[in-house]
Amino acid sequence: MDIIVAYDVINNKRRRKISEEMESIGVRINKSVFLCPDTKWSVDEIAEMLKKLCTKKDSIFIFPLCKSCAEKSLHLQHIKKTKRKKKTEFI
Repeated sequence: MDIIVAYDVINNKRRRKISEEMESIGVRINKSVFLCPDTKWSVDEIAEMLKKLCTKKDSIFIFPLCKSCAEKSLHLQHIKKTKRKKKTEFI
């Protein structure tokens, strides 16, 4: 089973510690999002590890991803956003 972990941690030091722990068990897919593919860790084990590093002000989401759902997932290449000019007219 794959596991996705996403977090919003206010304190830089705590965020760095969480990031370092997550890099040891998963792959960063965004600044504060990790994918743990075919991990031997369970959701509960990851939750216990992260609980020790965060406070009540922090927010951490852990999503188990079954094999069927993982196979249906898509990875789209980074698309650079363009800024729309203020004077653009829609007809």
